[in-house]
Amino acid sequence: FHPLARARGGFDRAESLAYGAEAGRYFALSWCALARDRLDRSPGAAPLDPAAWLLDPSQRALLAQEMEACGLDGSHVALPLHPWQAAHVLPERFAPEIRGGRLVPLDFRGPLVAATSSLRTVALPTRPGLHLKLPLDVRTLGVRRLLPPQSLHNGLHGAALLAAGIARDPELARTVLIADETAFWHFAEADGDLYAERPGLLGCALRRLPVAPAVPLASLAVAPRGGVPPALQAVAGDAPDLSVLFTDIAGLVLGTALRCACLGFVPELHGQNALVAFESGRPRRLILRDHDTVRTAPDWLAGVGLPVPAYLVTDPRRNSLLLRRPEDLIAYAQTLALDVALRAVAEAFAAAGRGFTLAQARQILIATVEAALDGVEVPAARKALVASCLVARPDAPFKEVLAPLLAAPALTTSMP
Repeated sequence: FHPLARARGGFDRAESLAYGAEAGRYFALSWCALARDRLDRSPGAAPLDPAAWLLDPSQRALLAQEMEACGLDGSHVALPLHPWQAAHVLPERFAPEIRGGRLVPLDFRGPLVAATSSLRTVALPTRPGLHLKLPLDVRTLGVRRLLPPQSLHNGLHGAALLAAGIARDPELARTVLIADETAFWHFAEADGDLYAERPGLLGCALRRLPVAPAVPLASLAVAPRGGVPPALQAVAGDAPDLSVLFTDIAGLVLGTALRCACLGFVPELHGQNALVAFESGRPRRLILRDHDTVRTAPDWLAGVGLPVPAYLVTDPRRNSLLLRRPEDLIAYAQTLALDVALRAVAEAFAAAGRGFTLAQARQILIATVEAALDGVEVPAARKALVASCLVARPDAPFKEVLAPLLAAPALTTSMP
């Protein structure tokens, strides 16, 4: 849906093939040693360093051997780097630290990783429940894929709100899990400026997934050769009932989105940030990841006794995390869960040639919205407002996405 969805500003053709998700190539991580007085870490990162999480014993021994040979084992911490970032960003932006010995590029390489669709997040083939997020100064969806400390810390606040909301709602507690993203490390300026640019250019974050197997929601809309999407066949068999599966998927995604919205918050439920866990060929649970953009309506949170996250917000005018109007919160849920994620799945299912239609998908979505709202225990006025936005309009349950984005005077956000 996004006009810049396929653009990768900064990669040439060879780099797109080497580091993009489409070609499915593995590549080795680069590493550097950063002085401890230039490193900040999250509370969830202690006491281990990234190498302890990412490397097997033999790899750790090789890295430790190089660190010791360079006299860095007591004064520095080894950090992984995307190889593109190591080649194109480190030499120029961190030249003073390299000259002064506070940052030392290392010869060690590994382990092998593969890009996910976000490019900066990589998967480890030997560790299926672990992802590594790295800053990568290329542009996708119109924005630089850095790893600013502000976002990392906001992710801790977003995850805490998700956990509180899930604990409050028995249905969410039964069907929703959240990825553990509490461990991260980043470069620190000498003056401790958290909002400076360079801390977002060097660091890493770990994502630990709670269950497997699970597939990204977006993968259920990808069928390069036609027919049933391969990811769906992998988890539901070669001849799945698309109507039943779409009903289940819609119930899981919309049930989560609307129960959360009625409480006063919305996770970023597009198909990249949500994983669907299947059991016996049926979708059973939703796994949420990337918690730094959990949108909130503070008045609604306060009304049900949930905490308002202490987000770090640098520009209140462009802030999209703490929303003044509940209608704006509902619009985010509608855009990402309905217009982006579920519509893509519906179109892929309809194109599979198995008798499933877009008209049928729309009927399922409207019925799912109504059923989800009927089961939420929040003030009736809230449910009425959500219903007026989603099912009381001619184009229900969709809304315009692209035209308002293109009509905006400036592209100020990657997810409108």
